[in-house]
Amino acid sequence: MDLEQFNKYSPIVAIILCFLLDLIIITTSYWPLNLFPAIIGGLFCVEMKWGAVSGALGIIFAWLLASIFSMNDLYLQADQLGQLLTDSSGVGIVIILLIFTIGALFGFLGGSIGSGIRILVFPVIDEVTE
Repeated sequence: MDLEQFNKYSPIVAIILCFLLDLIIITTSYWPLNLFPAIIGGLFCVEMKWGAVSGALGIIFAWLLASIFSMNDLYLQADQLGQLLTDSSGVGIVIILLIFTIGALFGFLGGSIGSGIRILVFPVIDEVTE
């Protein structure tokens, strides 16, 4: 496989790598470290937009998997917090969406940083044919 073909599928590789590394980070229960798997995933992408998207998707998929297989009921706890804050039931889904939005922003930022580092270190030189 040549480099041109790898660059074509690099966002898929970045999503999978970011997902797997973030599953390891989730076990530490220190969520700001989620930025680092997104940076590493973003290093695989040539364009910054694909680095940002792959970082965000990798983090969201890992957080979704972790919330599905968590020992406690995430929606029940979020709904109880929503009842404390707003004194009405059913606000838990808004809190859960806010949690996943924060994760997506961390992934977006990390993927942008990672692909930006790659662009700075390995600039793409366009060959002009005459």
